[in-house]
Amino acid sequence: MQQAVDEPDASRSYGRAAPTVAAALSFLLPGLGQAWLGARRRAAVFVLPAAAVLLGVAAMATLSWEIVLGFFIRPETLLAILILNILFTVWHAAAIADAFRIGARRLSGSAPARALSVPLIALLVVTLAVHGRIEYVGYRAYETASAVFIEPDDGWVIPSPSFEPTPEPSP
Repeated sequence: MQQAVDEPDASRSYGRAAPTVAAALSFLLPGLGQAWLGARRRAAVFVLPAAAVLLGVAAMATLSWEIVLGFFIRPETLLAILILNILFTVWHAAAIADAFRIGARRLSGSAPARALSVPLIALLVVTLAVHGRIEYVGYRAYETASAVFIEPDDGWVIPSPSFEPTPEPSP
């Protein structure tokens, strides 16, 4: 019987730490835990968004800082980044859980499920904390950029300076 391409390599021994190691590797880079377990197709699916982000950052690094800053300081860009971060958080957590599940499948019944799930829960909490902090800082940047960069057509106008005395208010 031929092994499915996206299933772990059955000929390789991973040991009792396989679920935790695989989840930790996917915490570092989504898809890395799946690749370590031999699930190449799953690894490719999970690593593609992370690779796209890294390639985007590398492409931005080739531009002048004025262009990059001008792009990222816009409220609509910050809002798009916030939405993408939420999606990437879900993707990242799914990669960690999937790597853990594949590794745990190798242990089928050799360890209690509760003892195995503690490292998974810890990694997911750390992942949510990291992405949550990024989301918080991004949202504060969005609020600030929205307050500073007001659209010119909203009716709000900066008054022109006047050096003439203003009339005293009447009682």
